[in-house]
Amino acid sequence: MKNLIKTWKAYQKALKNSLEIVNIFRPPEEVESIVKQSIRLREKYGKPYVIWMQLGIVNENAAREAEKAGITVIMDTCIMREHKRIYGEG
Repeated sequence: MKNLIKTWKAYQKALKNSLEIVNIFRPPEEVESIVKQSIRLREKYGKPYVIWMQLGIVNENAAREAEKAGITVIMDTCIMREHKRIYGEG
């Protein structure tokens, strides 16, 4: 049990210090619950800044909720393609 608590505390610290983008590769009907969790994290840690839904994933209701919470939303877009487009292949 001590290891589980230690792992959870390390996970929380990592979230607090590094979580900036929630990159969603789940079906659209599963997005709302992920966004709700992300909003709770933002309320607690001030992050994430962005919800990114991959190609073919669109959920307008979840997007509205995230935006109300101050989170930028990108839908139906591949993060890797955008990175390559902006920064090149290298």
